[in-house]
Amino acid sequence: MTQKYQALVSKGYYIPQAFAALDNENKKKNAEVRFVAVRYTSIKDDEVTLTDKDYEAYYDKNKHSYEQEPSRDNRLCDL
Repeated sequence: MTQKYQALVSKGYYIPQAFAALDNENKKKNAEVRFVAVRYTSIKDDEVTLTDKDYEAYYDKNKHSYEQEPSRDNRLCDL
Protein backbone atom coordinates (compact mmCIF):
# COMPACT_ATOMS: atom_id res chain seq x y z
CA MET A 1 0.00 0.00 0.00
CA THR A 2 2.82 2.38 0.86
CA GLN A 3 4.51 1.82 -2.50
CA LYS A 4 1.24 2.35 -4.34
CA TYR A 5 0.60 5.57 -2.46
CA GLN A 6 4.14 6.87 -3.12
CA ALA A 7 3.81 6.02 -6.82
CA LEU A 8 0.46 7.80 -6.96
CA VAL A 9 1.85 10.94 -5.33
CA SER A 10 5.08 10.98 -7.37
CA LYS A 11 3.25 10.54 -10.70
CA GLY A 12 0.64 13.14 -9.76
CA TYR A 13 3.29 15.80 -9.17
CA TYR A 14 4.25 17.45 -12.47
CA ILE A 15 6.23 20.60 -13.24
CA PRO A 16 6.40 21.77 -16.85
CA GLN A 17 9.93 22.01 -18.22
CA ALA A 18 9.59 25.76 -18.82
CA PHE A 19 8.73 26.32 -15.14
CA ALA A 20 11.62 24.15 -14.02
CA ALA A 21 14.05 26.07 -16.26
CA LEU A 22 12.74 29.41 -14.99
CA ASP A 23 13.07 28.28 -11.39
CA ASN A 24 16.62 27.13 -12.06
CA GLU A 25 17.55 30.50 -13.61
CA ASN A 26 16.01 32.40 -10.69
CA LYS A 27 18.00 30.35 -8.19
CA LYS A 28 21.23 31.30 -9.97
CA LYS A 29 20.60 35.06 -9.74
CA ASN A 30 22.12 37.11 -6.97
CA ALA A 31 21.50 40.70 -6.01
CA GLU A 32 23.19 43.09 -3.65
CA VAL A 33 20.82 45.55 -2.06
CA ARG A 34 21.55 48.48 0.19
CA PHE A 35 18.90 50.75 1.63
CA VAL A 36 18.45 53.43 4.21
CA ALA A 37 15.28 53.91 6.19
CA VAL A 38 14.04 56.58 8.52
CA ARG A 39 11.49 55.66 11.15
CA TYR A 40 8.22 57.37 10.37
CA THR A 41 7.87 58.15 14.07
CA SER A 42 10.94 60.39 13.88
CA ILE A 43 8.90 62.98 11.94
CA LYS A 44 6.21 64.75 13.91
CA ASP A 45 2.73 64.89 12.41
CA ASP A 46 2.55 68.66 12.69
CA GLU A 47 5.72 69.03 10.57
CA VAL A 48 3.97 67.61 7.51
CA THR A 49 0.92 69.06 5.81
CA LEU A 50 -0.63 67.70 2.63
CA THR A 51 -3.31 69.33 0.56
CA ASP A 52 -5.75 67.91 -1.95
CA LYS A 53 -3.47 69.26 -4.69
CA ASP A 54 -0.60 67.16 -3.30
CA TYR A 55 -2.76 64.03 -3.44
CA GLU A 56 -3.94 64.87 -6.97
CA ALA A 57 -0.36 65.48 -8.16
CA TYR A 58 0.76 62.16 -6.71
CA TYR A 59 -2.17 60.35 -8.31
CA ASP A 60 -1.58 61.97 -11.70
CA LYS A 61 2.10 61.01 -11.56
CA ASN A 62 1.33 57.40 -10.53
CA LYS A 63 -1.93 56.74 -12.40
CA HIS A 64 -0.44 53.69 -14.08
CA SER A 65 -0.15 51.98 -10.68
CA TYR A 66 -3.90 52.15 -10.17
CA GLU A 67 -5.00 50.64 -13.50
CA GLN A 68 -7.10 47.48 -13.19
CA GLU A 69 -8.67 44.92 -15.45
CA PRO A 70 -12.48 44.84 -15.32
CA SER A 71 -13.58 42.67 -12.42
CA ARG A 72 -16.82 41.52 -14.01
CA ASP A 73 -18.29 40.80 -17.40
CA ASN A 74 -20.98 43.38 -18.20
CA ARG A 75 -22.57 41.02 -20.71
CA LEU A 76 -23.91 38.99 -17.80
CA CYS A 77 -25.66 42.05 -16.37
CA ASP A 78 -27.85 42.39 -19.47
CA LEU A 79 -29.55 39.03 -18.89
